[in-house]
Amino acid sequence: MTSYLYHIINLLLMKLYKFPVILFLIMLAIGSYGQKTGNASYYGNNLHGRKTANGKPYHRDSLTCAHRSYPFGTLLKIQNLNNGKEVIVKVTDRGPFVRGRVVDLSYAAAKQIGLIGHGTVRVEVTKFDPLKTIEEFYNMDSLGLIKFKTFPDSIFWPIKSTTPQSDYLPVAPKKP
Repeated sequence: MTSYLYHIINLLLMKLYKFPVILFLIMLAIGSYGQKTGNASYYGNNLHGRKTANGKPYHRDSLTCAHRSYPFGTLLKIQNLNNGKEVIVKVTDRGPFVRGRVVDLSYAAAKQIGLIGHGTVRVEVTKFDPLKTIEEFYNMDSLGLIKFKTFPDSIFWPIKSTTPQSDYLPVAPKKP
């Protein structure tokens, strides 16, 4: 059995197969930053004011999260798979360090997706690209809207907040 695997590996590493194998490995690595599902939990009130891994204090009313691999400052879209509610959060901490959990949310973010009172809930984590979202908005064809080829210069993301805490993100109004 091991000699059979050895011959297959040698065949894959031949000159003709090097490029597809390397391309396949790169695609696997890129896919690890894609969409991911798992359990989410939220920070307890006792952590309010403590420093996070990025050096800034945790604020329970900010829309932030802890993730193991995304760089600090990355925006993530978290969707509760039980009720479909979504929130966009900023990565400011490392964790969670519990098997099966993919993200720890701030209290405000957990409240927005209906996590409070449940402890953990199954979520889908996706990297949020605001420019892609804006592009989708401007390329809508519903209601006879004209498709824009370029973005207007007046659109910036994230919107600058007047609060001193830089981790606050704009919150969309609640749907009736």
